[in-house]
Amino acid sequence: MSTDAIEAWKCHQLRTVNQDLSRQELLQDLPANSVYILTDWAMKWLPEKYVESQEDFFAKRGLSWHISVVDNESVVAILQDVLTRVKADDPSTEYAYCRANNAGCYHSAGTILSLPMISEKAKIKILRIDFSDPQAGKSACGRYAAVIKPNVRRYLNEKHNIMNAAEFVEALHSYEGVKGVQSYECSLIRNPKPTKVTFPKITFVNNFGFEHDGIRVHRAWNVGVGKLLKWPLLDTPKAIGHLQCQPCSSKLQLSSITTVPKERKSLSDRSSITMTTTVEPAVQASRSKLYDCPEEECVASFIRYGNLTQHLCTGKHRRRIERSSMRDMGMTMYHSKLENTGVRSMISLQLEETTPDDDDDTIRITPDRE
Repeated sequence: MSTDAIEAWKCHQLRTVNQDLSRQELLQDLPANSVYILTDWAMKWLPEKYVESQEDFFAKRGLSWHISVVDNESVVAILQDVLTRVKADDPSTEYAYCRANNAGCYHSAGTILSLPMISEKAKIKILRIDFSDPQAGKSACGRYAAVIKPNVRRYLNEKHNIMNAAEFVEALHSYEGVKGVQSYECSLIRNPKPTKVTFPKITFVNNFGFEHDGIRVHRAWNVGVGKLLKWPLLDTPKAIGHLQCQPCSSKLQLSSITTVPKERKSLSDRSSITMTTTVEPAVQASRSKLYDCPEEECVASFIRYGNLTQHLCTGKHRRRIERSSMRDMGMTMYHSKLENTGVRSMISLQLEETTPDDDDDTIRITPDRE
């Protein structure tokens, strides 16, 4: 029935917002010695010539390219290579948080159980990995792909061919490349003796935290204490594959690498500065805002495009409550009373009689603690 479909859609929206809170809260308090990694596959690039015949147009096989990142063995090898390069660029990095969509190559036993071994090899400890709700996995990887594709298309229009991975990487590095983006032509060196691993009820959990005694799993972010699965009960792989990257022939590779400053502020400090200087309250919205946040139900708007980009990267959206019913208000007050039962404090509302001014005829309601 239509009512069941609408209720399922509402549940999906609620799960989506709740799962996105994991990214917002982790980024808000991210230490300076930690990194947050988003991984995703981009749509395959079809090999293309500047001038091609109709015969060459059909039966093409796409080139896979990963943003960060088709099987889970490739994802494991790519994630290990990414962390190794992060450690080489910034030796002070000690911890990593990962996030991915619900694709099978990410949300699988082979990928999750391989993360401790990746931490050991890359010298960066992966503290947790979180997954978005199905059909809600769009992230900054897609925005980077949208910037990369025009750069590649421009190289193609300059009478070049893009028929293999080496030419694709050369196209990406053309015209001084894309700022902050590194790309490599890689081949997967598979594990000669792969082992099949299993994870109990992996499809029902979306949040995985790695602890000393095991993996703590949650079905939803920050709901309950979770369940701890001890390491002796889990089948961890004995070995993992790795990537063999070809050296880039382009001299423009160095121009696309973002250098790491010696002293950097934590992301929470940068986020707080951005929020106080770029997001004004609604009462001060008299100035014209040119860029509105494209996120559904977000009311944030910005004067500068760079501030909008930073807002989209952090994902700290401001959503306006459509309505607050008496039932919602009652549930909120009941929840607040339950939290205060330990100190035996009760909240009461008192009507305070005031003498209205000439231009003020309101009655103030003030909370009184007893």
